[in-house]
Amino acid sequence: MKALDDEGEDAEARERKRRYAGDLTATSIYRAFKGDWHSGGRFYGGWWMSFPRALRPYITINGEPVVELDYKTLHPELLYQRLGRPLLFDPYLVPPYLGTEMRDLGKRTFNRLLNRASPDPAKRLKMRAAKGDLAVLGKKDTFSGYLASFIARLPDVEPWFGTGEGIRLQREDSELALSVMEEMEGLGVPILPIHDSFIVAHKHEEQLRLAMLDAFFTRYGDVPLIEPKGPPDQPVSGAPRVHN
Repeated sequence: MKALDDEGEDAEARERKRRYAGDLTATSIYRAFKGDWHSGGRFYGGWWMSFPRALRPYITINGEPVVELDYKTLHPELLYQRLGRPLLFDPYLVPPYLGTEMRDLGKRTFNRLLNRASPDPAKRLKMRAAKGDLAVLGKKDTFSGYLASFIARLPDVEPWFGTGEGIRLQREDSELALSVMEEMEGLGVPILPIHDSFIVAHKHEEQLRLAMLDAFFTRYGDVPLIEPKGPPDQPVSGAPRVHN
């Protein structure tokens, strides 16, 4: 299996995913808190959580193709909710660093800045490149230069960088996930959660979208951006299948 997607998660989170990689009997999920009941709380334990992002559209549920819907830029959105202002741009894209790979780098960088907690205030915004970052930037750019541009792009949320606020935001997104799963369970619809995104049979896409909108609006009184990530035209032979 392809290596796990690196979205800036800490080593513990990656290990929780890796633990069930390839084990199609791992269908029970649990919540993992970090230190207290206000930190963490995300769901782990399902084999699909370790499945590479590019291959997830090839999963089937009861023999049917699937769709994955995602709360787009959820953690930045939650921070802007605290500020009482709308998020009107993509926080993961920093001109002139544009393109899909640069956006993925931006998401990893944002999550790393938000999840890390530096005891030294002088080092709160200092961070080395992670594995693969330099390959994305190429030879002309340095990670320190990119990082400076990235932080300058987000002055409103910069005070939360290096404070460990990410694990408290995980508590918030896990409550959203719980609300979405409970609503879909009430409808009798099988659902596979992956933190702030969810996989359902394609025919249930609109029900999932409404459940995600309802969970967010009930909590924040606002309408979130929801991004589709599937399905493919044809399932791949031998791809994992979920039977309810």
